[in-house]
Amino acid sequence: MRGCFSYVISIAAIALLICLVCWIFATDFLIFDILLTLGLIALHVVVALVIIVIVIWVIKEFFG
Repeated sequence: MRGCFSYVISIAAIALLICLVCWIFATDFLIFDILLTLGLIALHVVVALVIIVIVIWVIKEFFG
């Protein structure tokens, strides 16, 4: 019974995802521009965090 319910939930989730994608293309929603902007912001944050980790690692190696 649990496997059948999981299958039904999976089919419903896939159907919802397909409807959402079709709605995005049909209405020319600017989700792609929003995602691109958020991706660029996230890229800046990730690069800053990586630089901070590298600096901390270098300081730890020299003085640790």
